[in-house]
Amino acid sequence: MKRFQFNLTALLRLYGRDEEEKKRKLGEANRVMLLAEQELQRLGNEYDECQHKETEVREKGETLLHMKLYITYMFDLKQRIEKQKVVFRDAAKQVKIARDRLIEAKRRVKSIERIKEKRFLAWKKERNRFEAKFLDDVCQQKFVRERAEAALLEHETAAS
Repeated sequence: MKRFQFNLTALLRLYGRDEEEKKRKLGEANRVMLLAEQELQRLGNEYDECQHKETEVREKGETLLHMKLYITYMFDLKQRIEKQKVVFRDAAKQVKIARDRLIEAKRRVKSIERIKEKRFLAWKKERNRFEAKFLDDVCQQKFVRERAEAALLEHETAAS
């Protein structure tokens, strides 16, 4: 009986490469999201520090120019924080999309692997059936041969 051959091996290999590419893209999306989160955290810390410093400056007394610069800077910082929140949300969406695509790629690979396993088990079952039939034939031939030899010996002893 011939060896087991799976005719969807090329497709399985292609799906495997696609899955690896999806893993790479998910990793990249996670990295981008992490960087966006770190930048958002940094901006938040900067905002908190500026407020703390401004509180200290106000206690000592501040000039009108300093107050105007502070208000302008804080307004700009708030805008950057809001923009960074949008960047972070977009990055989180990209992570979700990449994760969903990876899950779909894994499903495709698993489905082909299940088909391969089922076909291998069917081939193995057929091979075992073939081997059992072959052994039965060999045993049957041996039995017939032994019976023929016994009959021949019996016939020779009877003729003598």
